[in-house]
Amino acid sequence: MKDECAGDPATSSVVWIAHLSDLREALPGLEALLDVREQERATRFRFPEDRARFIAGRGLLRHGLRRYAPRVPASLEMIYSNLGRPYVPTAHDAPRFSISHTRDLVALAFADEAQVGLDLEYMKPSVDMLELAERILSEDDFEAFQALLPGDRLAAFYRVWTRKEAYLKARGEGISTGLPEVSVSFTAGATSLVSDRRDSSTEKWRLHALPVPEDYMGYLACDEADRPVACFSAQVENGEVRLAAIAPSLPLPAAH
Repeated sequence: MKDECAGDPATSSVVWIAHLSDLREALPGLEALLDVREQERATRFRFPEDRARFIAGRGLLRHGLRRYAPRVPASLEMIYSNLGRPYVPTAHDAPRFSISHTRDLVALAFADEAQVGLDLEYMKPSVDMLELAERILSEDDFEAFQALLPGDRLAAFYRVWTRKEAYLKARGEGISTGLPEVSVSFTAGATSLVSDRRDSSTEKWRLHALPVPEDYMGYLACDEADRPVACFSAQVENGEVRLAAIAPSLPLPAAH
């Protein structure tokens, strides 16, 4: 039976957001939930923080599957797309999901019968935005970006980046070729639209801002225009995930 207090992927896009710094003590237990292939991959990370983010994301995913798809075996081994994206085999009745992590944040999205993708980015002031923007934007969009005031470019760049990457992840695509073909708005907004030169049916897609700390940017993409988003902060206590609802318009509380 699904826990209605934790959202229902059958009727909404459910998003969990966690601070990595809050999960330190829980990492051994989260790692124990990973399948053999995931545990082996975790050992190959060069930097401890990258390893911790991977374990946190995959461990929280296992908790999510246990909560929303209790018939999925705890020992299930994931299958992977040719781009390395994990999937639950179609023989199991499980929601679709997306994972993203950056710096101190880890996020997951769950949805039944809908395509979802999310992306988190830490906004680095030192990044060469003009060089990167020229690579990921269409020619017209790049001209519009150049016209922005310098003080507005940081948030605008990461807003465009996360919106585009969330959309491409939801479609199961990589970012190496699709970014210049997709156009999104530079302006802030709780929801926004997307256009894709390769697909004339993108009116069904919506991009939703996620409630993340002010030095981060996060967006969720979903191919159901009317599907609501239910956001929760996630912590692990005594081996169980504790969720607290957060309004999409509110920032995520600071790490403890």
